[in-house]
Amino acid sequence: DGSTVGFVAFRPGAPSRIFVRPLGDEMAREVPGTDGATSMFWSPDGLSLGFFVTGQLKRVDLAGGAAVKVCDVPVGIGLSGSWGRQGDILFATVNGDRISRVAAAGSVPVDVIVGQPDSGGRLLWPRYLADGRRFIYTEFIGNSQGRIMLAKADGSTTPIVDAMSQAQWIEPDWVVFVREGTLVALRVDLAAGQPVGDPISIMGPVA
Repeated sequence: DGSTVGFVAFRPGAPSRIFVRPLGDEMAREVPGTDGATSMFWSPDGLSLGFFVTGQLKRVDLAGGAAVKVCDVPVGIGLSGSWGRQGDILFATVNGDRISRVAAAGSVPVDVIVGQPDSGGRLLWPRYLADGRRFIYTEFIGNSQGRIMLAKADGSTTPIVDAMSQAQWIEPDWVVFVREGTLVALRVDLAAGQPVGDPISIMGPVA
């Protein structure tokens, strides 16, 4: 709901952990059971977190209790995930060769989108839309080109806009991303899968 921020951080001499902080508070608190986390994402209701540790995708309830394994994942850094309202999780592999889906309750992942072998492209940063069926992701084409894609419920994909960054979907019809060092927002006609107008600058410069 936008009231709390979650992030991965280190204390000196300790493994990385997830911390959460309500925006109205000055102090963040550690989330138990998240030692070694490399990245995290929220459940749609904001009551749980999904996160990656070495070779595993896990989930943990913020109210307490042990972290639970969801599935095995490739070992490495750079994994990112998104938890949908239909009760499943999308994640991208480290080398970006595919986007997979797994039940948040735990299961064996299945491939949703697979890259073309030997194309030099990468599929990264899947993010569910609010309906938990459609999602956006970034497709890198070689080392110098990228585009934000819309994946529809029927399995088809449509390019939305050229970009070399991850993107976030903001209801009802905005996609937010970085272009040439500036954070921008672009309206999207979801029915047509096409941008509406030009991007609007939010802030910059950003990395």
